[in-house]
Amino acid sequence: MPMWLTVGTHYAGQTSWWLNGHNNTVVAWAGRTFDSMTDATQAANDFKTRSATAEFEVYEGPRGSWRWRAWHAQQQVAVSANGFTTKQNARRAAENVRANAATSRGP
Repeated sequence: MPMWLTVGTHYAGQTSWWLNGHNNTVVAWAGRTFDSMTDATQAANDFKTRSATAEFEVYEGPRGSWRWRAWHAQQQVAVSANGFTTKQNARRAAENVRANAATSRGP
């Protein structure tokens, strides 16, 4: 499934990166903002390079939805863009990101 990374500013004017899926929806993002476009671009490239070896954790969010987050070297590097109704769906989404982020286009 083709994916692509984008770096930019969101509605509040803060800089981050987003991973988009084949249907033009955001499937993951940095989970944080950055001080500059350069920092966000570096973080996006780092995630792309390390996504296959990152540790993905699936957890139940505060409203009962299931989410995932990715860790590398004890630092959170990405989070799911959306919650899922089941743990299995969250796990499947995390595995999709793990399998495809390294070959994504961009940033």
